[in-house]
Amino acid sequence: MYSRTLSSQLEGRPLADLTEQVARESAIHVDGGACGDVYKCRRYTSGSSSLVAVKSLRCFASEDPEENQRKLELNNKILRRELGLLRRLEHSNIVPLLGVIRGFGPILAAVLPWMANGTLHSFLKKKGQTLSIVERLKLVHGIGSGLEYLHSLSVFHGDLHSGNVLIDEEQNPRISDFGLACTIGKLQPGLSYLQRLSSASNVGAVRWAAPERLRGCKPHPSGDMYSLGCVMLETFRGRKRTITRLLL
Repeated sequence: MYSRTLSSQLEGRPLADLTEQVARESAIHVDGGACGDVYKCRRYTSGSSSLVAVKSLRCFASEDPEENQRKLELNNKILRRELGLLRRLEHSNIVPLLGVIRGFGPILAAVLPWMANGTLHSFLKKKGQTLSIVERLKLVHGIGSGLEYLHSLSVFHGDLHSGNVLIDEEQNPRISDFGLACTIGKLQPGLSYLQRLSSASNVGAVRWAAPERLRGCKPHPSGDMYSLGCVMLETFRGRKRTITRLLL
């Protein structure tokens, strides 16, 4: 069932090159994670403009040219997989891919809508004391809806946590960062790069990772559901859950 549903999404939207439409708002990145940086930029179209985020993979150079080439090829593969997934996803609780851009490193970078309220983590830290139970329920319902959509296409996120959920201007949650996502099921020829499972050793953010992932098990929908439960708890409490014991 999953494979048939996923196949209907495989054509995806074409990738638009937005290099000529996007300009940096600042020279340095405004946010980032373990593997990438996020730049605040502005996109100009038909006499109007809007804020966008440019996400680029971080490239660490060494003195070994062969090692640099290996890292560059690896980053290209990671980017290709993430862009390949994003351009095939369309849901109100998933961050949409607007296009790609050059000039933010040796490889392409992704252009995404700017989320005015930042990550769920920062949003809760700023407004957690004033949010009503209805507003909290709206947040967890939206995250759950986005995750349900991903699983219906046999796409598993693999690193769901409050730093990978963005909040838009209307306080709707948007799941982002598909660098560790994976797919299960037969895909059409030429799309096998979407199917590669994330390494069992790369569990993402440990605080939100399921116990079986910490034991070395491969990604599975149940792992995403465990992470969702952690995000729900954080949303209702207004702060991260405390780790008292890791089940190894």
